[in-house]
Amino acid sequence: MLEADPRGLAWAPGLRYLTEDEPPIALSFRERPEDFVVDELPSFEPSGGGEHRLLRIEKRGISTFDLVAHVARVLEISKKHIGYAGLKDARGVTRQWISVPAQSESRLGEIERDGVRMLEVASNDRKLRLGALAGNRFDLRLGGISEADRPRTEASLELLSRRGLPNYFGPQRFGLHGRGHELGRVLLEDRPREFLLLWTGSQHAPSTPELEELHGAIARGQSSELRKLGGLATRLPRDYATLARQLARRRGDFRSALRALPRPMLRLHLSALQSRAFNRVLATRLESYDRPGPGDLVQLHPGRSLFEVGPEEDLEELRRRAVRAELSPTGPLFGARTPTPSGVWRTLEERARAEEGLEAERWRNLPAGLEMPGQRRSLRAPLEGLKHRWDGKFLRVEFSLPPGSYASVLVAELSKNP
Repeated sequence: MLEADPRGLAWAPGLRYLTEDEPPIALSFRERPEDFVVDELPSFEPSGGGEHRLLRIEKRGISTFDLVAHVARVLEISKKHIGYAGLKDARGVTRQWISVPAQSESRLGEIERDGVRMLEVASNDRKLRLGALAGNRFDLRLGGISEADRPRTEASLELLSRRGLPNYFGPQRFGLHGRGHELGRVLLEDRPREFLLLWTGSQHAPSTPELEELHGAIARGQSSELRKLGGLATRLPRDYATLARQLARRRGDFRSALRALPRPMLRLHLSALQSRAFNRVLATRLESYDRPGPGDLVQLHPGRSLFEVGPEEDLEELRRRAVRAELSPTGPLFGARTPTPSGVWRTLEERARAEEGLEAERWRNLPAGLEMPGQRRSLRAPLEGLKHRWDGKFLRVEFSLPPGSYASVLVAELSKNP
């Protein structure tokens, strides 16, 4: 039995590693953008015609949100007309597809700038939607591994290749300081003023004099201070400016101020809360994360089809299929109507739901636009095409992961440092 992680990480309670029997391996990672290279794998072929243009773009050192804002600015279109299949990390070299209206085609050449390079253009009959990708291919470069640690590194990679990656959500899923789930919790508990205080505070916002002034005005709640926030808005980032203006218009109405904020941003914090609970469940059943048992809800690979392991199922055959990475047990992303396993797994998940305070009734009472029905996520991420080679003093590791899985989890399995 692996022992619980003593650090008590806020975003992964009880975090444990599949490779726990191996001591931490000292390594360096992400010292340069080229240490982390990602290629998005699309789930479809462009139609070849239509009202949208698909752009394959290489970006370096900027986030997907920053890329979308840049493209919208250059093409003079609304960001809502730009589609993307997935969010890519800012820290690295990432290649992903976005879509723009065909009317913008004449100006596509203006998109390139430092850190942004256009690789391909294709026509398509529909806007690119979130989730329209088959996965991501990673090329990682790890430095600082000693000669003495090379055999242990290779043994850990072999174990991960054979059993698959524990499908934890990585710390980047939880925002600044890894505490985005705290914002999700106060949203779920319908505490608008506390959300605004947390969101503008030092644990969740950049430290600037303007944001400290906004935070202080919310904390004190004095009408005269809130009235002045309209002038402060011009010096704040966009979403914070929206909040400041609303508070100046309707002083003391923290609920209306919360409603003025973008729904996608608020949903991101609720998703972080779901992700923390999923990490808790995965850590609890790490011994069987890749081995289905009676009552499990099992996901087929590739895809998201689910079925329950009932008494009529051939358990040994299911486990043989799991060894071949054809299927995996799943864990919950709690919401209003989360599919639930039976037996011992139901008990385990209901305990985690209670520990996190994520009762279904709370999810059902979320405001319009923030609904979270709940779903399942594979406890394991198959590592496809895993290969490695020693390149001088560096280790190069290449592999593919399904959408929504984190390459940083593999690095943490080696370093024991998330």
